[in-house]
Amino acid sequence: DNDKKSDGYDTYQVKEESPLNISGKASPSKIKTYNNNDQLGDLVSTLVEDGEKVKQGDTLINYNINDQKRQDLSSKVNDAQNVVNQDYQNINQQPNNNDLQKKLNQDLNALNEAQKELSQYTKQINDSTYASFDGVIEMDNDTDAASGESILKLIANETQIKSSVSEFDVNK
Repeated sequence: DNDKKSDGYDTYQVKEESPLNISGKASPSKIKTYNNNDQLGDLVSTLVEDGEKVKQGDTLINYNINDQKRQDLSSKVNDAQNVVNQDYQNINQQPNNNDLQKKLNQDLNALNEAQKELSQYTKQINDSTYASFDGVIEMDNDTDAASGESILKLIANETQIKSSVSEFDVNK
């Protein structure tokens, strides 16, 4: 009978490995410094305190934001959109006119640039006033911060450990 399995034993030899000793540094996974951005307007106040836990999207800093700049950028987008709309109407009336097509392409580029400027300005406001991730506040200069100086830091809740491992230890 070849179907019978042997009820024998398998023997394995276990080698002792030296333990892996690693030293490293535990640090927050992210730290973001919020500097006084006077391009947005005047720094009015901070809405958080040292050691306070915040969630992503919470308002941290209050600026007296120069709304005129946003209005100017919005107007620029609207004006560029109106020019593009007019270009489309002109092309519909004269579909074989290559000059109108070239003008449309130039005006579409101008519209894209205007939209990009507006979205960069909005992003700059958001990056300078709202929490980018969950974390804890560490106050620096608070409202005494001069232009470009650190107002506060946002320190992530998660920590990471950084260490070095020799290529000889990677398989362990």
